Amino acid sequence: MLNLFMQSQRENDQSLAPVSKLPLSAIFLVLPGENATLPQTLKRWADLLSKRFSDFEMIGVRVDPKATCKPEESIPGPPEGSGYAIRWIPGVYSGPGSALRKAFEICQHGLLFYTTGHPGMVQEKTFDRLRKTMDKAHLAGLCRVMRNYSFWMRMVHLGAGLFKRVLLSFPMGKILGPQRLRERFPAWVADWVFGLKFHDPLLPFRFLRREILSNIPIQSEGNFCHLEIPAKANFAGLFLAEEEWQADDRELTRFNCQPDPWFFGDFSLVARKPSFRTDNPLPIEPGLGK
Repeated sequence: MLNLFMQSQRENDQSLAPVSKLPLSAIFLVLPGENATLPQTLKRWADLLSKRFSDFEMIGVRVDPKATCKPEESIPGPPEGSGYAIRWIPGVYSGPGSALRKAFEICQHGLLFYTTGHPGMVQEKTFDRLRKTMDKAHLAGLCRVMRNYSFWMRMVHLGAGLFKRVLLSFPMGKILGPQRLRERFPAWVADWVFGLKFHDPLLPFRFLRREILSNIPIQSEGNFCHLEIPAKANFAGLFLAEEEWQADDRELTRFNCQPDPWFFGDFSLVARKPSFRTDNPLPIEPGLGK
């Protein structure tokens, strides 16, 4: 298990209110190609959440960067007799950034969780570990750890580690994160540009306290939003945590490898003109909804 906690001097003597047992708002970003297994996946999530929370809500939002889905297309409903309900946000959003902005606006509870509709994301033990971590953090995410990294990936990690060790006196650390270089690039951006020590910043499996969104509006449109939120939280001096996840599913090893047309535009916007305020701030007390 890996925990990374960052804090400001202002919070050194402050303890966080426990939130792991509070009502939960679970947000599911449904990507193209997930409709076939979506009813069963949501049923598994509903069973998981009902065993852990006395009160929770499930919110679904469709994301389609290539605009292949039409807003009027029907959304797969729950299997007959499944006993769960999900609130769908109307329309189709072009990127996860705009989808999360809308979902965060309508969620009702103080503890938030979001992921995709991929069936491989239903990870009970990992979910429980990350949930417990939230009692000591404002935001917590996952870091994929592969069983066998390629030779070239190990060489890149060694070279980067030696560079940081010799020139910056940073510890090398063990190899973590996704398998492919294209997926590791955002982690280097997070580290070198934003000072964020997340090894897998684009993986959409996150817990966060709703209160932090009062000062962290999402400016990104694409996958960069998953990096933007912890980067701003880190800059604001909040407590962050990252947990290791042994990822065996080959699909998940390439989860964010698809092209993101907004990545460099989002990066430029957040780096040049970061916003830390909203016109309609959310409650600052942890655990309070609307």
